[in-house]
Amino acid sequence: MENATVVNFDNRFILALQLTTAGDSVTAPTHTYGPAIRPYYLLHFITAGEGSFITATAQYHLKAGDGFFISPHVQTKYVASSVNPWQYFWIGFTGSAAPTIVQRLALTDQYPIFKTTPVSLKKIMTLIANTVITPATVGDEFHLLGNLFHVLSLIDTGIPTVRLRENNPYINQALTYIQQHFMEPLTVTTIANHIGLNRSYLTTLFKQTTGTTPASYITTVRITYATHLLESSNAPIKTIAHQCGYSTTEALTKAFKRVIGGTPASYRQGKRNHPYC
Repeated sequence: MENATVVNFDNRFILALQLTTAGDSVTAPTHTYGPAIRPYYLLHFITAGEGSFITATAQYHLKAGDGFFISPHVQTKYVASSVNPWQYFWIGFTGSAAPTIVQRLALTDQYPIFKTTPVSLKKIMTLIANTVITPATVGDEFHLLGNLFHVLSLIDTGIPTVRLRENNPYINQALTYIQQHFMEPLTVTTIANHIGLNRSYLTTLFKQTTGTTPASYITTVRITYATHLLESSNAPIKTIAHQCGYSTTEALTKAFKRVIGGTPASYRQGKRNHPYC
């Protein structure tokens, strides 16, 4: 059971980005939604309580300040906590520009979890609450679309971004490929072959454009994802290693120590002892 407010939008114009749905929900203990599949992109922002978001490959325990992303035609399920059921807002969108926007935000089915700061979450709650209306005019529709762009600007996927010193299409392709394939046994040679460059030239160009090497960026993305899994799931560290592209627990631990300064186990324990640090 849940107490929900929702509006679904009947888009009368062919736009590159369109709102499909928006709403909020106060759920009862163990309230379950799904398994479900939708034809549009969907973002959920948790404002209070706790619950589990379940995909075909992982289960995430999430709380206020966390959010989750769902792609079109992907089956998911989510369940409210039996003790502290969650409350959340959601917003859905579609359109020819939607895949590119999602890509730029580094939102993927393999990396569907993101965070919001308390300040950003408060803004998002207001924006979505102001979006849950039936537009009466063309101006209303464009105003609501503006709310969607504002919401998207406040998302933090946790995927490390790099400040490009210049806009280079090869490096843009490389960054996107890394963000989408870091869970695989990815190498710089694989990336170079994908975008059609020599490995050494890609490394030089990547360093000139981003200030870091492809190998270093792959490691940073993988370890960032590992910290998310350690915080939001109870998966064994061996499983997390494989989900982050490492063939063994030892390989993950070595990289984790180098980047974070401690082991995955100690990081998880520290977050459990101090969950808001």
